[in-house]
Amino acid sequence: MFQEALCYVPRHGIEPEGDEVTLKSLAGDTFVMVPDRCGLARRTRELFASARVSLKVYAGEALGYHVMQEWAALDLGSAILPQSQLAERTRALPIMHGPGNPVTITYRVAPRVRAREAARGAAATVPPAPLGALVEQCADRR
Repeated sequence: MFQEALCYVPRHGIEPEGDEVTLKSLAGDTFVMVPDRCGLARRTRELFASARVSLKVYAGEALGYHVMQEWAALDLGSAILPQSQLAERTRALPIMHGPGNPVTITYRVAPRVRAREAARGAAATVPPAPLGALVEQCADRR
């Protein structure tokens, strides 16, 4: 299991005040999202729902994290991304639940059942891949 801070990448033209943001301060912004392959879209929706903040989503879906950053720069919408996926010169602020309490995403490694063996009723599993490899699969290639 691995936890990572989530960051707010404001769309072009938005100048947030301060060095961090809260979910409530993001109300009214529009966000670009990726399809829910690795849980980022689901986690983003959960966070806004738990904070009782309406989430406005751009109609299209980005193909990857780097596309979300490009779309934010093009003013299509802001983005919420794991800190490790931010490009070098991306303007981003940490999202906080409160002072000293960052908003995070958790990665869990789960073994997969081989489809052919599962079809025969066997419970053989593939050993879990290293966490870095799984995160790389979820992230886009730069």
